[in-house]
Amino acid sequence: MRKLAIVAASISALAAAPTLLGASEARANDGLSFLGGVLLGGALASRPPVYVAPPPPVYVAPPPPVYVAPPPPTPVYGGGYPPAHYNWCAAKYRSYDPGTNSFQPYGPYPRRQCISPYM
Repeated sequence: MRKLAIVAASISALAAAPTLLGASEARANDGLSFLGGVLLGGALASRPPVYVAPPPPVYVAPPPPVYVAPPPPTPVYGGGYPPAHYNWCAAKYRSYDPGTNSFQPYGPYPRRQCISPYM
């Protein structure tokens, strides 16, 4: 292949010098210059392609997960009475406990269950 390129370059150089040759010889060398160009172009074009590795992929980290806290649970009191019952008992008795639905009466008496009109 290297010899072919040298030969093509020589033919091309000879064809490119029409001032050294006569006018009729210069026209005859037009074919030689074409042939030299074809050979030189073929020699240069026949090189195997050069593999260029692609750049490594760029790692983009995913965004951090967004934590959304669940809403607080709605309070469920002792017996599952309606909210109006708890509100009525809490307004009537200062010692009302919605967890047990009871209140502490005055004196040394045991706790009593609250009975409201909303039960």
